[in-house]
Amino acid sequence: MKRVALAAFAWLALWAVPASAQVTGVSPAQMFGCTRSAQTSTVGSNVVLAASTGATAQIYVCAFTFAPAGTTPSVHLFWAATGTSCASSNGNVTPVMAATQPLVDGHFYYAGLPPVPNGQDLCAAIVAGTGSTLIVYYTQF
Repeated sequence: MKRVALAAFAWLALWAVPASAQVTGVSPAQMFGCTRSAQTSTVGSNVVLAASTGATAQIYVCAFTFAPAGTTPSVHLFWAATGTSCASSNGNVTPVMAATQPLVDGHFYYAGLPPVPNGQDLCAAIVAGTGSTLIVYYTQF
């Protein structure tokens, strides 16, 4: 009888563990769609894709598509202080990604890439690959 009671207690204890302890990432209650997009084909210099709208708004990247062209292109999404024209990175949304084939991260909703902090701009750098195109889908609030 003690074994049955112990087994029942163990099962209830496991069942009662909050979902946040079982799964990492964005929960369905936190999902939201992206309502904006930005595009660039600028190669060799950093570009502001989305400017900060103030000290209380973050930028959330839902998806991106990178169509590489030329020799050994790479792309990098990062954030930088507003007004710096993305001269230097303050943090990464994605690592530097080299590509010979299209890169597609195609979510219709925010799925957990690091958000751009309040007061920072969303920036992109395409290194090499003249003719490459980057499209980023994001939301900001």
